[in-house]
Amino acid sequence: MPIFLALVGIILIVAGVRGKETELLTQFADDGKHFVAWALLIVVVGAMGFSQRLRPISTSFLVLIVIAFFIASYRQGNSIINGFNQLIQASKT
Repeated sequence: MPIFLALVGIILIVAGVRGKETELLTQFADDGKHFVAWALLIVVVGAMGFSQRLRPISTSFLVLIVIAFFIASYRQGNSIINGFNQLIQASKT
């Protein structure tokens, strides 16, 4: 969790320094509903992993979530690879 919070902090600082905080908030508002649903799902399944008895089930569900994420992304036409390429192109400007 501390790594996640540090990553969010770094993203916010970089966006602020570049003057792109409004674009970041606009993008988050557009994708916010889907992001919150996926994040909540991953947190709940990950929390199940704290129990020794539920750890194998939690791991299986996390793998299933990752596979579903990639399949949903591919079916919508905006694959993960294209997203990373766009991110790299945007960071060069």
